[in-house]
Amino acid sequence: MCRGSVAPHETIYNRFIRRSRTGVFNKIFAALAAKGGKPDRLMIDVTHSKGIAPPPAS
Repeated sequence: MCRGSVAPHETIYNRFIRRSRTGVFNKIFAALAAKGGKPDRLMIDVTHSKGIAPPPAS
């Protein structure tokens, strides 16, 4: 994705967003998933889950 010298972080971010919106990553993940067999275990990644923070102590 980042060929040659490393581009500024804004450029890398914009490339990531553009490829994400056009479905490039979904196609890659679908192709990888199709190659594998049925998993014996499933895991859930909650990295992007948002919880409600408790109110600050007074």
